[in-house]
Amino acid sequence: LMENKLKNKKKNLIHFLMENKLEIKEFIPIKAILHLQSLWYEKDPLASNIPDSFSKTLQKIQNLSNNEDRDKILEGSFIRAVLNQKVVKVSSLFVLFTDLIMQVALMVAFSVLVKSDQKISESVVAILVPSFVWFAFRELAQLLSFKSALLTYASDPSNYVDLLQLGLVFHALVSFSNNVDPMMLIVCIGVSWSRLVIVSANLINKVSVFVSALAAITKSLFPFLYVTSIIVMAFGHMFYVAGPPNGITCDEYDNGGWTCRLSDSYFQSFAMLLSGDWFFLNGPTGVQSVLALIFAFLIGILLLNIIIALISNIFTDVEKDGQKAFWLSRLRFVNELESMCIIRNIRNTFSNSRGGGESVAENTLKEQPSTENKSSKARPERRLLSELDMRNYQEWIDRGEEYKAFLRRWLGYKYDGTHPSLLKRLCMFIEVAEWQEIIPPSKGFRKVLMGKNTYREEIKVLHLIVVAWIASFVFLLVSLVVGVIGLILGFFTGGYFWPRELKQFLFYGNIKDKKRYEDEKVKEETTEEVKQVVVKEVTRLETKVDKLETKVDTIIELLEELKNRTIS
Repeated sequence: LMENKLKNKKKNLIHFLMENKLEIKEFIPIKAILHLQSLWYEKDPLASNIPDSFSKTLQKIQNLSNNEDRDKILEGSFIRAVLNQKVVKVSSLFVLFTDLIMQVALMVAFSVLVKSDQKISESVVAILVPSFVWFAFRELAQLLSFKSALLTYASDPSNYVDLLQLGLVFHALVSFSNNVDPMMLIVCIGVSWSRLVIVSANLINKVSVFVSALAAITKSLFPFLYVTSIIVMAFGHMFYVAGPPNGITCDEYDNGGWTCRLSDSYFQSFAMLLSGDWFFLNGPTGVQSVLALIFAFLIGILLLNIIIALISNIFTDVEKDGQKAFWLSRLRFVNELESMCIIRNIRNTFSNSRGGGESVAENTLKEQPSTENKSSKARPERRLLSELDMRNYQEWIDRGEEYKAFLRRWLGYKYDGTHPSLLKRLCMFIEVAEWQEIIPPSKGFRKVLMGKNTYREEIKVLHLIVVAWIASFVFLLVSLVVGVIGLILGFFTGGYFWPRELKQFLFYGNIKDKKRYEDEKVKEETTEEVKQVVVKEVTRLETKVDKLETKVDTIIELLEELKNRTIS
């Protein structure tokens, strides 16, 4: 079905479904969706040919009420490829980098420029105002992306950090004419640094996994912290009732005088929990030593070992499912980008209120996608040019006559088209060849530089070899300078000056989970082994049956001969 309709006609799957008028029910098996994604990913691994209505499909996936179904769908290879492709767009990276720049600016403003018990300077206000406007706009876009699924928005702890930071910045702007409260400044510094971790998690996969693990561990520790706090407070109150040991006054704080005040007793009990610096264990002091022994046994031996085992188990479990949190965060970010256009979202809100609820599949099939996606001619993967490499050959020559002329001549095929100039060949080499052949310049690059038309031709003249090496060295220096400049400019332009491979290396998530990929590989190898065993067994049985048939035929012949003799 995919081969005959999708490959030959070069149309995306949604076109095929609509042309054949296939009815998609509201409830589709998750396994069928994953299988469909794997087929689609095989045909379009770069997700360069997707329908325009796919954005609404991503919105529907995010707003699914069943979190388990949503996580399963996000395990699909094609959905992940689509999210990767959308994230590395210039507009997406521009938003991510702007988030990072604004957050760093807030962090510097609160941590360095703002002084406690002093008024906020105008330079700080100049940082706070654009930061507040930007983050308020981003939060509004996020709210619009959730629309009716506000419970999903409320279930994300990072949103509360966002709202808290907005409130703190707004408070700082409103009260900038007053002296800064030291406690408020401490809170602003802590929140701004915490928010920097969340922004970094949107950029880096491993940071996102760690942040999700930290949030899950914190959530799972609430029952433990509740029970532990009650136990510690109980001992704190018992220490207060027991009072200081004999001969110790309330002024001798470090020798047990802290038991004279209830607040100090609570504080020291929690301090012993966190530091392990136990009191009243250097010698017998009466009831205080008994309480200290029981406290040390419960806290130092039981509870602390329980929390270590608990955190270890939780982190192991979260690390396995860490990719789920990353892809869900990436899905939400992509949908936020779609919500950046406020007018379009208002229009969609009204249209949805008139049309009612729809399933993911129905919403995908409802909108007729454009006949050809603008990125349908995305540049294929790079290939080796220093040796014979036929990977993506057809995709490259389909891009145009100039690519066809360069590649056919370079591979040694006869071609009657226009002969590309040296500048054109250099540009083609830089665009087509893998980076390991460009930096540092490879033998193939030197051949193109010296005017060779095929990879088989060698540079035999000595002075041409020297010139090629000198030119390659100059090109390397220029490339390094241009690369540094492009890296800096790309950071402020949403990666516009960055090559696709760099953006993929920095921001792509894993299409297939490592463990799941290994499991599939083992499953394929096991299936192949089982097939071989079955084939051998079937062959053995067939041979056995053939021998049995031969024996039966022989017996039948003997019986026939015996019958004939008896009759005669």
